[in-house]
Amino acid sequence: MVSLDELLQMNEYDRIEYLYEEAERSGKRLNSGYEEFIKINPEYAYFYARDIIKSRWKEAEKYILRDPLYAYLYARDVIRGEWKEAEKVIKQSDIDLWSKYIFLIYTEKNK
Repeated sequence: MVSLDELLQMNEYDRIEYLYEEAERSGKRLNSGYEEFIKINPEYAYFYARDIIKSRWKEAEKYILRDPLYAYLYARDVIRGEWKEAEKVIKQSDIDLWSKYIFLIYTEKNK
């Protein structure tokens, strides 16, 4: 892993991508200080929850809610069902994403 100074010199997206890839390589969660960088990016927060934590990441959910696509994917792949807090965000995005979300809820409830 690069030093903290090197990490801070990277642009935000490269820093988050680098940290995610480090966690992916090790198969383990990063320390909470490094997770702070990842959780603010809806895309990487979703990937990190799905691939590294493999469960809900409550600390990142408010950031994931900023992006309708990643809110839907988080509901589908991490929560695996209904996520009430995300419904308004998903519904306001586009009809196709909302339809997929409704179908997700229906299929999960009828398994």
